[in-house]
Amino acid sequence: MIQKIAFIRDGQFPKISESFIVNKLIFLKKLGKTIEPIIICKKINKSKDVKFYLHKLKENKIKIYEFKNSKSNLKITPKEIIKKIINKIYHTNLNKIRNIIKKEKINTINFVYGKDIKKYYKLRKLNLKIITSFHGFDVIELENDSKLRKICNQNSDLFLVRSKYMKARLIKNKLPKAKIKIQHAGYELEKKYNNKNIKNKIPKIISVGRLVEKKGFDILIKSAKKLKEKKIKFTLEIYGEGPLKQKLSKLIEEYKLTEEIKLKGNIENNLIKNKIVNSDIFVLASKTAHNGDEEGIPVVLMEAMALGTICVSTHHAGIPELIKNNITGFLVPQNNSQKLTNKIITVLNTDKKELKKISQNAQKEIKKEFSYKSIINKYKENIKTI
Repeated sequence: MIQKIAFIRDGQFPKISESFIVNKLIFLKKLGKTIEPIIICKKINKSKDVKFYLHKLKENKIKIYEFKNSKSNLKITPKEIIKKIINKIYHTNLNKIRNIIKKEKINTINFVYGKDIKKYYKLRKLNLKIITSFHGFDVIELENDSKLRKICNQNSDLFLVRSKYMKARLIKNKLPKAKIKIQHAGYELEKKYNNKNIKNKIPKIISVGRLVEKKGFDILIKSAKKLKEKKIKFTLEIYGEGPLKQKLSKLIEEYKLTEEIKLKGNIENNLIKNKIVNSDIFVLASKTAHNGDEEGIPVVLMEAMALGTICVSTHHAGIPELIKNNITGFLVPQNNSQKLTNKIITVLNTDKKELKKISQNAQKEIKKEFSYKSIINKYKENIKTI
């Protein structure tokens, strides 16, 4: 019997940063055998940035429904009427989701982000099994919203989190321990890439991620400044977009690093693989943001490890569950540009044979613990508990 699971996303889908969700759905379809994933989102994102994702979903015959309703003229509507219109839109959206669920004979729903259950928990009345996933920023919302915690406790049969660290945070917020299961994001290479721990004449450092505080790009730039002060030649390419782009650009100019550091923006996932594989070091200086936002386990680190590129990251959130220090990569304290600088110098001076050993250990770790076969089996095992 096929179990149809609706993945509900209260927002635009897919976003460029949600490749881990797209890939999970594709491999769930390929390897799940008895599971058919269906996406229900507020709006299908048809921008050029994610065209590749939509093509892959279509290629794998994964259905996508949207339930968006127009909010036209709300800005010029009196306050009390706005409330009525918003309430009407909400109930219209809820009814649209109900109709899709009935049409597709769905028996389980998986809220893609923890906050999404707050709007649509009334779907519980359809006698569905409810799974709520948490990835990072949505844990902060849980911690700051007593109503969300209450709704989660009363309506979710299962909570899926990205790391042991995140599980501990949910338990601290009084979600039932027995219902919380670890569900790592997965990563798998579609073809072989050959990183020979390249020693470029001028060392190439690379970092990839959304330009937001928790990614620690300011710390990485400060570390680059220290490298330059020590007369170490290098290039640093940072790929990604985000709200801190202008601030980071100014920091690069202030430190007179415009020759060494380039903010490259977003590029296609297949192209980024080649950039990573031809770099000497991948650095992700993750840290806790001022609003409490933290990483899960960054998929981009899995990607760099799978590609055989030496990784340097931080003792932050779930990252130590992925990188074993000095065995599969290197870790330094978060928010410490000096320690990061020292570690980069250590890696640059490490014997090539030793780096190759660490690189191979990393690739084995990804294949064993984070392959999609392993992840999908774990997902099936987790949903059997409800």
